[in-house]
Amino acid sequence: MIIDQKTLHREILEDYLCKYINPDAELTLDAGSKNRRYDSLIKKSSYAFDLIPNESSDIKYGDVTKFCMKDKFDQILCIEVLCYLDQQNIQRALNRLIKSLKKGGLLLFTIPYCIRDNGGNLMISERELKNILAKEKRIRYKTITFGNSTTVAFDCMLYKYKSKFHGWFTPLKIPFGLSLTLLRAVIHFLKLHQNRDEFYSGTFVVVQK
Repeated sequence: MIIDQKTLHREILEDYLCKYINPDAELTLDAGSKNRRYDSLIKKSSYAFDLIPNESSDIKYGDVTKFCMKDKFDQILCIEVLCYLDQQNIQRALNRLIKSLKKGGLLLFTIPYCIRDNGGNLMISERELKNILAKEKRIRYKTITFGNSTTVAFDCMLYKYKSKFHGWFTPLKIPFGLSLTLLRAVIHFLKLHQNRDEFYSGTFVVVQK
């Protein structure tokens, strides 16, 4: 059985991205782009880099803490990337990203917080993220926490389903998958993913230079 494999964390993140991205930006940088996932949201020119380049997708080699480019960008995306850095390098990366913006340019980035271990180094709270952003000059920023106890619990069950049943069949796979599909539908119907409580799975940040 095929179920929707996307976590609610990623789903909500992408809703905010669609809300804040400028599709008409003249030149967009996708920093730490694994596969140009968000090209469909960009109408004009874009440049992408990653630590692992991909010629077939036109993704160049680049390190978000060290890159230096002649061009200034109208918009920069850095989605779920900075969590792989330590705190010192996050500050360095943000400084590089902001310097690479044109005046009035937009930086959109996200950092997960309450989520499974994904191989990253830091899960930064919104409070600490604001302390880091406060050190940057000549910017305005907005932080938005997203997710709640319901979405975190659902994503934990989804991860369990994907890890337990990946690539093979057991009698439990179909009922487990059906249950998750029904639960996702109920969460959306009752808009439970929009509730705010003491849990959140990540922070979406909008920075304007």
